[in-house]
Formats: sequence, structure tokens, C-alpha cells
Amino acid sequence: MRVFPIKTLLPKKDDAQRIASLGSGKLSAEVLQSKAQALPESYLRVVKPQFLDSSLMSETQAFYDASRANLSKLIKEKFLLVHEPNVFLYEQTHHSGKKIAGWIVGVDAEDYLDGRIKKHENTLTNKENRLVRHISALESMAEPVLLSQQLPLELNQLVLAITSEREADLSVSDEFYNTHKVWKVETKEEIDLVCNLLNKLPSLYIADGHHRCASSSRYLTERFGNNSGKGIMALIADESELLIKPFFRMLKGVDSTILWDFLEEHRIHHYEIGHSLGYEDLKKGQVLCIAKDRRCVIELSESMLGDKAIDKLDVRVVEKKILQPAFGLSSSSEDDRYQFLRGDTPLDSIKLQLQNGDIDIAFLFAPNQMEEVRAVADEGDTMPAKSTFIEPKIPTGLIIEDYR
Repeated sequence: MRVFPIKTLLPKKDDAQRIASLGSGKLSAEVLQSKAQALPESYLRVVKPQFLDSSLMSETQAFYDASRANLSKLIKEKFLLVHEPNVFLYEQTHHSGKKIAGWIVGVDAEDYLDGRIKKHENTLTNKENRLVRHISALESMAEPVLLSQQLPLELNQLVLAITSEREADLSVSDEFYNTHKVWKVETKEEIDLVCNLLNKLPSLYIADGHHRCASSSRYLTERFGNNSGKGIMALIADESELLIKPFFRMLKGVDSTILWDFLEEHRIHHYEIGHSLGYEDLKKGQVLCIAKDRRCVIELSESMLGDKAIDKLDVRVVEKKILQPAFGLSSSSEDDRYQFLRGDTPLDSIKLQLQNGDIDIAFLFAPNQMEEVRAVADEGDTMPAKSTFIEPKIPTGLIIEDYR
């Protein structure tokens, strides 16, 4: 690997809470728009300028011009300050009490293009193109890609030293009661130690941010060429610290009785339950299935698994061995009868959708483990859509890589 310090824009410490915010996919559009309109310093005005001017159409030149103008205003008014290249320590205190730490650095785009940064999801060209245009318009990137690997123990020791000895340079909390802190790595010795240890890694795995990784690598190589010293801004965290959650897979427009008949006919073991289960209660090979009038756990047998890493995933087995033959469903990334919700969504919300007829069946899985993600990536395959929801999620605008 090749990692290095990055030039950044950082919020003024006293303004960070008003500038940084969780973004789309984490908060509703209504909440985001309300925050953008109420807070003149909010970075949401940069990423979503249409919240201030409803006439702006996404992907138009006027949209990108407004986005750039809003960023320039934040810099001019000194809500965002320019910082020379550095390495940063990030730590999230999750609302569960768990602490997740990692290092924010630049990673050479060549590492992604040459396959040393390994992916487990496919990207959409149209979405890549939109992100490239936005990065180009802003000459910056406001949310790091989450990369993971088994990290050297020396880095854990440095985390403890930094977090115990000095106050964070930035600290914000989000709507889910998570706290996000950022420290500048102060000494050259510490910076060299972090970079040298990370440079020895043979590879890194994308845990979150496949489109950002693809788009920023394209932008960097097209704009600056190879070995430019400008990298993909990445948060590199030890895989053991990540919080990995599943998604609900929900079906609309299907008859649930077909599923029960299919399970009986093919002797797939399942048993009814009279109470609610969360994803934490499920073991690998167990799938919670909820319909309007019935609730059961499906147990996947060894005979249903394939030889490849992807064919051992519970999500893949259910799609290929149950849902496709029972309902004639195609891939979950292509069939519009599929819907998705984060696996930590309260079950009462799922029940309400079933009662209202918004969905017909919901499935919940045990979370994938990072070793499963690595195995799929190492074999060059991609996981089914919405297989994992991995935290930490860093607020947009808390740390911004400056390409100017």
C-alpha cells in the first residue's frame, strides 16, 4: 500500500457541530433540508444546494456552480480552515458504548486501480460519473472511504496514547447519539509510524464507500496523473472494531403462501416463533421470515451451500435457493419487487408495513463477518446488493480533503 498525509479543510472547532452532518441514507431528506435551511454554516448546503434553491436540478451545471459557491463561502467566512498535509486519528463512541478508531490518510489511487484496495460490490457508472463531476467542481472530497484490514498492534497502542493524553481537535455528536472525534497526529515521528505501518499492508478492503473510491480514483488519475501525492481520503480501521449489520430484504407483490408451500415441498427446515427476534439473536444459517399472518425461522442446511465464498453467504443462498425458484425473482439488484431497510430498524416498523400492505414478506439475516467479505473480495466476486451495513459512518464535512 501507499498512504500519506493529506491537505484538508477542517471546521473551526466551535462551529463543527453546526457544519458537519450525517447525510443521505442516514437521515431523511426532510431532516436534511431543515438542517440546511436553519444553519448557514451547514456543509449540507454544499452537497445539497437544492435545499436552498428548489429550481436547481441535479447534474446540471447550475447545480455544481451553486455547490462550489456555497463551499467557497464557507471558506471565505472562515467556517472551514485550510490545513497543511497531515494524518488524523478518528474515534467514534457508538451509542452502544463501543469505541471504533481508525486513521484518516490519503491512499494512492493506483492501489485501487491495481486491485490492492479490494471491493466486494459493483458500482454504477452513472453514479460514478455524478460523483466525479461533483469532486471536480469542488476540488475536494468531504467524506472518507472506509477501508479495513487486520492492523498492527502498534497502532492500537498509539490510539490509546493520543486519546488519553490530549483533547480532540474536533468533536461532534449526531442524531443517533454517536460521538465523533478527530485528532491531528502532531509529531513527525507519529505520522511516520502510522504511514510506515499502513504501507506494509498487502491490501485493504472497502467496507463502505465503493462509489466514492471508484470516483475519486478516476478524478485523481485524470486530473493529476500517477504518484501525484494526492490520494483517496480513507478512514482505515481494524476489521475487529467495525460494527457490521444486515439489511432487511423485503418483498412486495408476492403471495406468502407460495413460500410456505415451497419450504414444505423442498423439506427446508423451518419453525414458527411467537415472538420477535433481532439480528443479534440469529446465528449464521438462520433467517427470520416475517409475513402478515406468520413468523418463522428458516434454517439453511450445508447441502444448500456452494463451494465459492459468495455461495456460502446466507443472503445469496436464500436468493438463489429459495426466492428465485419460489417466486421467479431475479437478482436483488435488478428486480424491483425487492426493497431494503437497515437491519437495526425496529421490528414494529416492519410489522406496520406488513399490516398496511406496503410489503408482503420480510427477511432478516445474521450479520456477515468481515472474513466473509474478505473471502468474497479475494475471489474477485461481488456480494448481493445490500448485504451489509457497516459502521462507523462519519458526518459529511467533519474532515474534507482539499485537492486545490
